[in-house]
Amino acid sequence: MLDTVVFDVDGTLVDSSYHHLLAWSRAFRAVGVVVPSWRLHRCMGMGGDQLVTEAAGETVERMVGDEVRDRWRSAYDECLAEVKPFHDAVAALESFRHSGVEVVLATSGNQAHIERTLEILELAPDTFPLVSSADVDATKPAPDLIELAMDAVNGNVGVLVGDTVWDVRAGERAGTPVIGVLTGGVSRAALLDAGAIRVFDDVSALRRTIPEVLAQFASVTVRRA
Repeated sequence: MLDTVVFDVDGTLVDSSYHHLLAWSRAFRAVGVVVPSWRLHRCMGMGGDQLVTEAAGETVERMVGDEVRDRWRSAYDECLAEVKPFHDAVAALESFRHSGVEVVLATSGNQAHIERTLEILELAPDTFPLVSSADVDATKPAPDLIELAMDAVNGNVGVLVGDTVWDVRAGERAGTPVIGVLTGGVSRAALLDAGAIRVFDDVSALRRTIPEVLAQFASVTVRRA
């Protein structure tokens, strides 16, 4: 039986994926590195510790990786005022909780961005358990965030809700199936090909099928070792 739902935040609960893309683009350009937007979009969902190498290569990471990350933080700070929550984002969290399931938020964001995002969602910091990049050695697609999120509530049978291929890969490595949403701009086909068990347009659509999702896991008794 499903006992835990882990929610990604950026691109899943708040409409921020393209703001992050723009911030990363500006950060790379500021150090003289041009990364095409299509390539950056494919990297959305990764934490900054992984993204620079994936987008621009090991040499760029070695030479200016920390500077790029610093500039991305500043660039994204300037975008935050434009970020809005997706429809029914908080309602989806509350609906799962009311169904008897533990809800945990998992994000690769830094503390300042997390605090601002919670304000955007109008959530108090202690409303739901939250794990972040500060709590783990490696961010997605490493499984660390997902494993820690499950551990935070002693979860046994869980599912991750996310918007990117990297969410799916992290979930797979953590032994946690993934429900995809299209709100990060990744196609349904790409999410399914990566291994998502289902894909919804957004968390509002997912919310409307919570009984069905719970029924899908009704016969599962042990997921994690």
